[in-house]
Amino acid sequence: MKTSMVNIGAVPRLGAKTWVKALVVAMVATVVLVGVLSALLTWTPLPESTAGFGVMLCVILANIIGGMAISKKMRANGMMAGAGLGLIYAVVIYLIGAIFLNKVDMNWHTLIMLITSVISSAFGGIIGVNTRI
Repeated sequence: MKTSMVNIGAVPRLGAKTWVKALVVAMVATVVLVGVLSALLTWTPLPESTAGFGVMLCVILANIIGGMAISKKMRANGMMAGAGLGLIYAVVIYLIGAIFLNKVDMNWHTLIMLITSVISSAFGGIIGVNTRI
């Protein structure tokens, strides 16, 4: 049985431009998905009690998209690149929230959002490495 191994030294390095592009892709996906969620909550009988779950689903999907974006040109280490992007995404979202709300609040919700972002973005990185679109 023959297995193919990827030479890690041959894997393209990710520059700052790639990280920023992938972060922008994830942020735009978040805005679009939250906009769709807002429309659904406004114009359908969907109860507002589902908003928290909907926002978490939007974050997960946006991180998968961002993870795929950062790892699409890589041949290995997509999970690590995706996890790094998820961490950056969570920190940026947290900082934006802290600026607009004028308070810094670390609680379980913040920790869950961080962990969810890292895991879902790592999953997107795995998908991005293994697909050629």
